[in-house]
Amino acid sequence: MPPLSGWTCVVAPCVAFESLHPDVPPSRVLLVTSPRGVPTAARVAAGREVHALAPATASALEAAGVRVARSVTGGVQDLVRGLELTEAVLLTSDLGVENARRWPGLRAVATHRTTCPPSLPGEAVTALAGEYAVLVASPSAVTNLERLAPGAIARARRVLCHGQSTLDAARAHGALAPEPYRLEAPDAP
Repeated sequence: MPPLSGWTCVVAPCVAFESLHPDVPPSRVLLVTSPRGVPTAARVAAGREVHALAPATASALEAAGVRVARSVTGGVQDLVRGLELTEAVLLTSDLGVENARRWPGLRAVATHRTTCPPSLPGEAVTALAGEYAVLVASPSAVTNLERLAPGAIARARRVLCHGQSTLDAARAHGALAPEPYRLEAPDAP
């Protein structure tokens, strides 16, 4: 894919989070999907085998003093692969709890709620009035961008999406040819 050279980057947070403080049922294995679940995981990890989704989650767990047995990239399907699901608890977002229903026997607990911010920053509103490309990292970012700026996805010159579910959401909101894009952490200095 050709780079977006000559473009100015404007950050427009389209997803906000509200921390929850859930009760976590007993289990042998704890599955943590994001750094937002680390405070809950750190509170209940004793005596459990902990698995992390993505290096950022594993690093946050280790920084909180939680030993990580396994870290995977990809998605929850990679996190649950090879595990006895009835022995595991998935710590995830409210949206992740909904998605976890596809794995019977897996208990999922919401550690945070995904919300829509009240508005976009002024710089983003100005950018959306001109010619622009959009990089979106999740289906909820697509949906919330549409709530905050109706038609923004359909009007974008390019729509770059992280993951198949984000591509699907972009198409549903009118992107004619959304493109896959893999988000990667920058190299450490």
